[in-house]
Amino acid sequence: MIAQIQPQSSPWNCAASASIPRRMVKAADFEPEEALKIQEQQGQRLTRLRARLGFDQNDAAKLGMIDRDAWGRMERGTAKINPIALHRFIAAVTATGAGVTAEYVITGRLVGLDDDLIRELLEAEALEKHGLPVDTALSTGKKPRGRKRRKSMHGTPTSGL
Repeated sequence: MIAQIQPQSSPWNCAASASIPRRMVKAADFEPEEALKIQEQQGQRLTRLRARLGFDQNDAAKLGMIDRDAWGRMERGTAKINPIALHRFIAAVTATGAGVTAEYVITGRLVGLDDDLIRELLEAEALEKHGLPVDTALSTGKKPRGRKRRKSMHGTPTSGL
């Protein structure tokens, strides 16, 4: 007698039947709505990490060697995380001595991060749940590097470079 194969109703069932840990299932294995939710969560973690490290989107995009708009789409969750850009950004930050890993952005796990960074990221996440933006939630004493203002010929500040 030939056994019939029943269709699997969810990626979790497929993963479980293949003995794949739940956390290792790729976003592509999810329903579209679930994949978008994961993408948005990854973008929020990328934003939180970048802000905590004191970079603005322009600097982060330069370190990741991608367009600033593409970086912004990743942070907003409207585009998938570019693994190469993320790797370049993490490598550049790690070269400065910061204990940072891409695993936090992708999975949310805090493995390999500095203790202070873990504390601040958890605090920021808790404050964000109450509606505070990332930059407000991160009171690290570090000023995020933003666009510098220069003085005009008349001595008044102007925006831009």
